[in-house]
Amino acid sequence: MAEPDIDNLRWEKLQRYKIIEIVALWEGRLTTNVLMNLFGIARQQASIDLNSYLSQYAPANLVYDRFIKAYVPGERFKPVFTQGIADEYLFYLLNFKNDPTHFITLDRNVDNIALLRTAERHISADVIRSLVQAARLRHFIEANYCSFNRPQGERRRIAPHTLVYNGHRWHCRAFCEDHGDFRNFLLTRFRGELKIIDRQGPDVSQDTLWNKKVTVRVIPHPGLSEEQKKIVENDYGMRQGVSLVRTNGALVQFVLDLLNIAPHRLADNPQVQQIIVQNMEELTDYLWV
Repeated sequence: MAEPDIDNLRWEKLQRYKIIEIVALWEGRLTTNVLMNLFGIARQQASIDLNSYLSQYAPANLVYDRFIKAYVPGERFKPVFTQGIADEYLFYLLNFKNDPTHFITLDRNVDNIALLRTAERHISADVIRSLVQAARLRHFIEANYCSFNRPQGERRRIAPHTLVYNGHRWHCRAFCEDHGDFRNFLLTRFRGELKIIDRQGPDVSQDTLWNKKVTVRVIPHPGLSEEQKKIVENDYGMRQGVSLVRTNGALVQFVLDLLNIAPHRLADNPQVQQIIVQNMEELTDYLWV
């Protein structure tokens, strides 16, 4: 099969081909509904895109499964329009699923845009597929999970409900049967095969911290001059000297980390930490460090 002539493809067609590969590879199943919902196209157009992708570029990549009524990756699946790396799927979750109009094309050079990316996270397709599938079905997963306390890993049985990006790394919010509570699990810490167990776990409505609405009040560091405070207020879009960051109890620590705010101390040098949290005492129950 010849290399695709990407430069001569219409932008819209190229994006649909990329999504076909990304969703099929990382979620393990693809239907025309995905293309219809993401791109606002009719079922007929979605079918045309799928058929042209298979007939012209990658006939062995997708196989139709009549039992689940969806396309699944073929045994010889090889990405044509994407690289087949985890960052592509996670980037899709961050951007395309929330707002297709802000989707930045993958693997296309745009001279006036520079996208800063941290080191690629080594997350296998099997890990993401299993977590997504278990969350969709609300089933448990049995996995080997490593931590600093147990670097060799330990068996965990979890019921995931949401993938979470904290600005730097991807986590999975899940109920941990071994500890009897909901926790955040780093996707890069799973080892080996994740086994899906045909048993339903707790619903997301039972995750108390997840459903607790919390507001983080961010203000300029009191050590700044009035002129400097006005600059910071403008930088963070503050109104009347405060920026309200609304999140949930389970993600408060992530919000502080993203803002580079140390929860238990006020930086001596306001030039280093230009903002602080005004209502830190209200947030202590949601911190784990």
